[in-house]
Amino acid sequence: TVELDTLSSEDQMALAEKRLISEDLTRQGKHHMAIISRDESVSIMINEEDHIRVQSMRAGLDLDTAYTNAEKIAMLLEAALPVAYSGKYGFLTACPTNTGTGMRASVMAHLPGMVQGGRIRQVIESLSKMGFAVRGIYGEHSKSQGNMFQISNQLTLGLSEEDLINDLKRMLLQLIDQERSARQALYENQPLVIEDQIMRSYGTM
Repeated sequence: TVELDTLSSEDQMALAEKRLISEDLTRQGKHHMAIISRDESVSIMINEEDHIRVQSMRAGLDLDTAYTNAEKIAMLLEAALPVAYSGKYGFLTACPTNTGTGMRASVMAHLPGMVQGGRIRQVIESLSKMGFAVRGIYGEHSKSQGNMFQISNQLTLGLSEEDLINDLKRMLLQLIDQERSARQALYENQPLVIEDQIMRSYGTM
């Protein structure tokens, strides 16, 4: 258990950079804390956007295991706490946009081909129409760094958790194919430019 009031701003930002807590949580003031598992795959944020936020992370596209881990914790919390729930509207959270399942399924996607090929704006607009939000590397209100984007569902009402996860996986698999095609096209059309960028990055590193 980490009481954020007792941490320096540097330590709080270190946790945010590792995505164990959100930047919003570091700005909430008193009575906010986080419970973080030893392997740092699960964290529970207290008094963030909602009263309780359970976060589960896995590498790759292992969304099912991430959800299963989060679900187990949520069930334990529901058994011990008077969680507001409606048979019609689902979970009644402090943030209206989370009403319903209350779940945000997110993936981090590296899309240099889309960015350098000038297609990223079109992709973001298409994903938005499909009900997905595209944000920067640290979530809402953050900018993309290193061509990394966080993609998550926008809808939480009227769909099951399984539906949300399956929709996200189907979309992402299509996006991966498009990104690979964009990278191949870039290298075929501008091989020297791509090799120069790689070597400059390697030299800087």
